[in-house]
Amino acid sequence: QQSQEMQLDIVFNDEKLISVLESLKKEVEAEPVDASITRIDGEFVITPEINGAELDVEKTKADIQQVLQKAENGKEIQLIVKEKKPEITEELLSNVKDLIGSGVTYYSTYNVDREQNLIVGASKLNGLLVMPGEEVSFNTMVAPITAENGYRAANVIQGDEYVLDLGGGLCQVSTTLYTAVIWAELEVLERDCHAFPSDYVSMGLDAAVAQGYIDFRFKNDSGYPIYIVMWCGGGEIGAQIYGKEIH
Repeated sequence: QQSQEMQLDIVFNDEKLISVLESLKKEVEAEPVDASITRIDGEFVITPEINGAELDVEKTKADIQQVLQKAENGKEIQLIVKEKKPEITEELLSNVKDLIGSGVTYYSTYNVDREQNLIVGASKLNGLLVMPGEEVSFNTMVAPITAENGYRAANVIQGDEYVLDLGGGLCQVSTTLYTAVIWAELEVLERDCHAFPSDYVSMGLDAAVAQGYIDFRFKNDSGYPIYIVMWCGGGEIGAQIYGKEIH
């Protein structure tokens, strides 16, 4: 009986290999977490980002096939995992430190329903982080204008007269923010005035809003993140915009 040497070709089942790697992805992969910023007692507090992980299926597959081709039995194969960086980092948010724009207007506390709308509206903008290049729509931020969302009926301007409607007074919130945006020298994308002058701001400095009709929009074209602080109470409504002073 004679011995015969035979050359064997190693064949892979790509589908099974990919299936195994796909199942491993669930164990090793994690989505990155953006850094966040908040303002506590007049100071900014930044929570650092957390990097994520992503399995490089194709490179890991190639390494496995190479080991099998060489018949290196018992060799440990390392999964190739890439780091996933979040978009918002602590370093980026550290630029939010300068007061670049502010505005204050005043109102009568006699009309409690209107004051309630001012409080709710200001709260919707307070703490808003706007990244470079992002646009802000005031109407989108304060919506929906419903009783369930805390709004009450108060006077609004329709045409050339006052009528009661939910959210009456929100124009003062948008106007106060508009003043801060002007001082911050940010790009104003949309802004309209009322049919007649408002009593809480000088002529030409108002920013009228009406859901589905008139909006106040601006863009953060500063090149750095900005952080909006708004407050309302005691007859005063204010807006501050923090970022990096570049002017």
